[in-house]
Amino acid sequence: MNYANKHSNHEASWQHISFILAVTALILFARKPDALLNPQFWAEDGVIFFLEQYKQGVSAIFKPYAGYYHLVPRLVALYTDRFFPYTLAPSIYNYSCFLISIGVVASVFSPRFKVPYKVLFA
Repeated sequence: MNYANKHSNHEASWQHISFILAVTALILFARKPDALLNPQFWAEDGVIFFLEQYKQGVSAIFKPYAGYYHLVPRLVALYTDRFFPYTLAPSIYNYSCFLISIGVVASVFSPRFKVPYKVLFA
């Protein structure tokens, strides 16, 4: 018996997945409501990633910071710089983080991620 058949009775339905993602969103909001209600740049988001994107353009994506390449914050900076007014930049950063976090939880339910009790794992 293969692994998928053995644990298929533990798979979550789309209703369960939707519920878990809604609970995830509520937990993230309850943990730090000011991040979504009164967004501000935090740490290197504004003074490094957004400012370098503003000054250097697309080439800033390939610039390491503290010895590492930070692709996600740099892509958020690029997207924000290209499509939104600068006054919305902190909001775009915070909502992007919020959506990426929910996306990570949603990825647990991928059929390629083979673990039993995905609901508990999420």
